Parts: sequence; structure tokens; C-alpha cells
Amino acid sequence: MVVKLGVSARREDLKGRLSFPTRSFNFFSASNDDSKGVHEFTPMIEALLQLYAPSDVEKAFLLFGATCGPCAFAAFLRKEVLEVRHYFPSFPERQYTNLPMMTKALASAGMRWERVTQWPNQGLVLISGPEKYHSRHWVATVGEFVYEVSLDTWLPKRLWERDYLPELAKRHQSKACDWHVEAGLELSPFSQLDLPLLCR
Repeated sequence: MVVKLGVSARREDLKGRLSFPTRSFNFFSASNDDSKGVHEFTPMIEALLQLYAPSDVEKAFLLFGATCGPCAFAAFLRKEVLEVRHYFPSFPERQYTNLPMMTKALASAGMRWERVTQWPNQGLVLISGPEKYHSRHWVATVGEFVYEVSLDTWLPKRLWERDYLPELAKRHQSKACDWHVEAGLELSPFSQLDLPLLCR
């Protein structure tokens, strides 16, 4: 488990150092063309509005030690973290989620998945740093968006890679380039009507 929740001061400090606000994105920061109008980003904004960020992350941490695995799982399934608690019976004794634990949770929830070695189009991603068992982190992904529990929100993947991943790596005395996809779980709970808007 990489990101420890419940430490509000640390999280607020991280938010303050990122170049976009948590709930109100500066999409222009991701573009080299400042002449583009807001309408250029309307599809992205509309896609973000279809995604769900659990509102009970802090509460779930306090009640059963929820970390990045259960929170990413909940965000992808558009549920609150406490609604999916029963899929992670090892908490709070073991406050981490390895790959077998996550696939067991998915199976219990009736989800089908395909393990991939690259970043999935939609699903869950386990990323690892140089200390494999001490620098792991789960995120959810749909199209070009990533759910990052440490920021309590979804954001464009390119912003996550540019602004958040270096901060995560720094906490583990490493560089962003040292982190890689350990396992991608390709899932498909979204309808075909959703996908054209959410995916590139």
C-alpha cells in the first residue's frame, strides 16, 4: 500500500502543490494552445461528470482502514467505499490490497476481467515503484481519466502522470520513470453508449 489516507494535512499540502485544483480542473494547463476556447474542453468536462468519486473515503479509512485498493474499486463501480467493504474481508487487519485480493473482490462482485500488461482502457491498475512490495498503488481508469484516491477525484490521465505521479515517486525516494504497470485489469461495466464520450 502506497498512499496512506486520513492524514488531511499531508493531503492538503499535496493538493496545494499540484497545478490544478481538486474539484475544478484547469484544462488549459494540459494544452500548449492557450488560444483554444472553453468549448474545446466541453467533451472532457461532460465525460468527467459521468464518473463517480466516492464521498466517504475518509470515513471508510477511519472505520476499517480503507486504502487505495477498495477506494479505486468503489470508484470504478460507482459506489461508496462502505458499500464495497465486504469484498475486502482482510481489512482492517491487513490494510493493503494485492493482485489476488483484488481479483477475488471482482469475482465476488460478479465482475469479469482480463489481465493485461499495459494500461487498460477501462478497469483497475496496479502500479509499482522500485520497492515492489512497499511501493504499490491502485487507481481506477476509464478512457483518458484516472481516479486518484489521494486527491478524492477523477482527473485526465495526462495530468495525473505529469503532476501526481512525480509526487508519489518522490515520497518513495524515486523518480516517476521508475514506476510501471504491474498489472492492468480490463473491465467493462459501462455501456457502449457511455464509451464514445469517455474514451479517446
